[in-house]
Amino acid sequence: MKSGSLQPSRDRDSQSDGPKLYSIGAAARFAGFHPQTLRWYEKKGLIKPMRTAGNVRRYTQEDIAQLFRIRSLSKRGVALEAVRQILALEEERRKLYELVESLERELDRLRSAPKPARSGRSRRSKYDDRHDTFGADSAAGGR
Repeated sequence: MKSGSLQPSRDRDSQSDGPKLYSIGAAARFAGFHPQTLRWYEKKGLIKPMRTAGNVRRYTQEDIAQLFRIRSLSKRGVALEAVRQILALEEERRKLYELVESLERELDRLRSAPKPARSGRSRRSKYDDRHDTFGADSAAGGR
């Protein structure tokens, strides 16, 4: 295997049409970490690799990108607890952007949908009828 290239694992748990999954050793080599460091990062909540039915860690491209992000922040002197918080905030931001995009699509869909036909009676007339009834009772001295 060439240095810098990453070969996905080919085991029973990998799906050919799913994400490419990498062993802890391959992910650690590619990201420039020792495998024990990846285990420690998982324990600290910095990464969350997938697990096979046999409880073997499998890393996706997103997990490996997360490792590079951790490395970048650590090299800048950011403490690991702060790294964890930054990663959590970035994930929250990503989810909020997805929500906003989804709501914008729904709003566009609703704006482009044909308008329903209105009934002959408006909301105002319902209110007026109710108001008139109360007014009649009040005028007649009803309680």
